[in-house]
Amino acid sequence: MAPARAPGAPGAPGAPAAFTDLRTRSAYAEGAVLLDYKAVINAISTGLRRGVRAFPIHAFDRDYLALKADSYQWFADKYIDHVLSRMVYRGQSGVFEDCDDFARVAVGQMILGAIAERMPHQPAFGEIRYDTQRGGHHMANIAVDSKRKVWLYEPQNRKWTDDLKAIAEVIEVRL
Repeated sequence: MAPARAPGAPGAPGAPAAFTDLRTRSAYAEGAVLLDYKAVINAISTGLRRGVRAFPIHAFDRDYLALKADSYQWFADKYIDHVLSRMVYRGQSGVFEDCDDFARVAVGQMILGAIAERMPHQPAFGEIRYDTQRGGHHMANIAVDSKRKVWLYEPQNRKWTDDLKAIAEVIEVRL
């Protein structure tokens, strides 16, 4: 049986670990850190704090790989954007290919990219449902980077932003 790792040591529960400790290397992985689900939830709840209303954050894995911000863009360029560019927004018609469909496809493509790149963990990338400042609901994607900063990815126009002002109130986050 392997000895337990000291609290705070790379790879210990709750502690970030250098990606190079994870037995795989790629150009995008430099500077990535391994975060347990509690660290990811904390980063998201801190970054998205709005008013006093709590919102559910569903993290389905034990650990996530938090990539550098520019590495998320690399992933989107390589694995997500070419699929999303084939989708057509259909607006209020209630048919396939509105905001939730775009966001779910982006998550699926991110996971497929992680598998193709032989990553040991899923990136800290998921879906966020929220009320907008203009009224109405919206779904996009959310990521936590290696500095624990929260980013939004708008899959309908394939743009990244750290400007969270469009969010009036978070409804739910799913990783």
